[in-house]
Amino acid sequence: MLSSQEIKKVQSYLEDGDVDTALTKIFKSLSDINRCKIFRMLAVQPQLSVSSVAKVLNISTPLASQHLKILMQNGLLTKEKVGIRVYYKLKDKNPIIATILKVIK
Repeated sequence: MLSSQEIKKVQSYLEDGDVDTALTKIFKSLSDINRCKIFRMLAVQPQLSVSSVAKVLNISTPLASQHLKILMQNGLLTKEKVGIRVYYKLKDKNPIIATILKVIK
């Protein structure tokens, strides 16, 4: 059983709802097997195009694009346009993403 002091300490720790929101978005994004694979691919290949993702995962280009869009909307990726191609990269400046990368490498 937790003491009153321990309960207050845990409650204080949980007060930052922004962390919970960020974690929920990240884990929800990674709960899909293809999005998880894309995340892992970007851990070893620093940038990928939609067509490369589609080829590696053997999925359609529109489906790969949709998965990348979801990962980007939830703060896991950034994109960079080079000529006519768009390359996606992990947003590794995010400490949560950096921690996940340490675990999966």
